[in-house]
Amino acid sequence: MTLHLLKLIWNQRKANALIILELFLVFIVLWVCNYQLYVYFQRLNEPLGFDYKHVYKVIISELPDTHPDWREGRNHIEEVYELMDRIRVCPGVEHVSISSGAMPFSGYYSGGKLVSDSTVVWLKWGDISPEFIDVFRLKPQNPAVDLKKELVENRILMSPDVWEKLFPEGTQEYVFYLNEDKNETLRTHGITTPVKLSAYHSPYPHAYDFLRKNELIEFGGGNIEVMIRVQPEADKNFPAKFKEQMKGRLAVGNTYVTELGSVEEFKKRYYAVGGDEDDFYQQLFILGFFMVNVFLGIIGTFWLRTEARRGEIGLRIAIGSSRSELRGFMIREGLLLLAIIWLPAIFVCLNLGYSGVLSSLLDLKFTWQEGLVTIGLTTIVMGIMIVAGILYPARQSATIQPAEALHYE
Repeated sequence: MTLHLLKLIWNQRKANALIILELFLVFIVLWVCNYQLYVYFQRLNEPLGFDYKHVYKVIISELPDTHPDWREGRNHIEEVYELMDRIRVCPGVEHVSISSGAMPFSGYYSGGKLVSDSTVVWLKWGDISPEFIDVFRLKPQNPAVDLKKELVENRILMSPDVWEKLFPEGTQEYVFYLNEDKNETLRTHGITTPVKLSAYHSPYPHAYDFLRKNELIEFGGGNIEVMIRVQPEADKNFPAKFKEQMKGRLAVGNTYVTELGSVEEFKKRYYAVGGDEDDFYQQLFILGFFMVNVFLGIIGTFWLRTEARRGEIGLRIAIGSSRSELRGFMIREGLLLLAIIWLPAIFVCLNLGYSGVLSSLLDLKFTWQEGLVTIGLTTIVMGIMIVAGILYPARQSATIQPAEALHYE
């Protein structure tokens, strides 16, 4: 049967040439769309690398020196730490941390770099206290490593994408530097799980340094973030309960707490300002609209092709073919046309990914696993399109009477 179909396709090569070319081009374009959608949804399902639920930022302010209650000779950082001690014993509070430039969804970006030999890695930098690990539940890549013990003087935490760039061959003791002068040596075994800026981003290079209280006091506290994790059962209207429970204890000297800000709310504002969510759904709509048009185009091509062969279908019925055999014959012929372009199309698709064309055009990192999975999806979708374009018109044509078929011929 396959040889018979190939002979038939060859005999009708002029009519089939354009269909084969169309299938070839549509397969490649559809694979790019499928790859993009697959990567997007994979990205959405990837963990962020931290847990922000039941986490609040403590909004802290300082009295101006013109305020009648302002006191001279007070240190703002010392007062912040005293407030943290008070908040730590508040009912419902699990953990309290202080950080600078490390809070997720803040919109603040502190860049930095790490150096190993001739390799320079640019990354997002944050200074954190060890409690930050508990507040956001950062996890080590190696479960045997205690991240809090790793976060000490001259040792930092880093995401695995930083480590892979600094030490592509791996090593037992990771020694690197803060800059090209190599005047500050750093070490770490504290490799976290991948960390993302948002659900719509790929994992981004991160590093966390030990926040030194004495340096905060000496140089001042720029972009200080006091964060608290609340017990899940206590996180019901917690900001109001917090103010009630801490009444009279939310001010130390010139420093005072104004409110609690949920990290969930910070996330919503971050997405709204950055437009990540809107961009994602806009691209999703464009891809969906394009794929529907491709779907209709392929169905229409095979529909018209089947309708144009009503005479041939009727003649086959006249010489003894059953209607179910005819439908199967037409569907197998359509799928055989897909099989003819399948290997060449796969070759082009994988080369588009491997050569970096896909990355440069769509800012998508290519992996063989995702490439092969989406080739399978594209093949299935193309098969469905072809069957849908053949099944109904073939069924209609199969009802033609032999006399009418002879009239067509």
